[in-house]
Amino acid sequence: MPNCQTTRMSYNHFANLDIASRYDQHRPSMHAIIQDWLREAGLVGPYRRAMDIACGTGHPTLPLLALANEVEGIDASPQMAEQARRKGLNVCVGDLASLATGQYDLLTICMAFHWFDRAEALREMRRASQPGAIWLIYNFWLAGHRADPAFNHWLRDSYPRQFPAPQRAAPNFQPQAEETGIQLISQGQGSLPVTFSRRQLIAYLTAQSNIEAALSETFGYADAETLLDASLPAISNPDGLEYGYRYSICRLV
Repeated sequence: MPNCQTTRMSYNHFANLDIASRYDQHRPSMHAIIQDWLREAGLVGPYRRAMDIACGTGHPTLPLLALANEVEGIDASPQMAEQARRKGLNVCVGDLASLATGQYDLLTICMAFHWFDRAEALREMRRASQPGAIWLIYNFWLAGHRADPAFNHWLRDSYPRQFPAPQRAAPNFQPQAEETGIQLISQGQGSLPVTFSRRQLIAYLTAQSNIEAALSETFGYADAETLLDASLPAISNPDGLEYGYRYSICRLV
């Protein structure tokens, strides 16, 4: 197991069994593209020891197996970590303070840095890193439809009003002037084609923090699915959906 211990967690929007299962089943797994990003930056490895922070159910951890001799993951949710272990991954439950000191030459974080206290996260990442370690911080999101204005309006206006997103920091990572010792090597953004049926799209949305934050003893997933189905417009061409991405690759100097 990774050299970390379970510690007290801050509130985690994905820390229940149902959301972990939904996250694992219904979120697209596009993470293999990180190998292209690192290759284009001349940083394909091999790395000695990689850590996937906030690894979730393990989908972002799997591509690291081709990049590093040792691959570990850590997540604040026991349910998420269990899903990752079922994929044969070396994962433990913990937070950033749980990471071993000075052990990793590659740190990755997918769709999670915006949930962290920035100063604390950077401090713990520095502590866990070897000199010259590479950091890859990236995000995916449903970006919209190439040619369906009605759906795009719903996604960007109606849906977030119906299910507001929990408070979080900006999703992109850019080293600040005062954050010395972090060298930005490469950044990029774009989109990938993704296909959802109507039912698959609704299932994907229920794996987002917007929905999880709305759940209560009197409002469950079935209620959320009913509301989504009632408000979601017909999609003219499911093949026109796009999954956006944005990434930053940094070196610790």
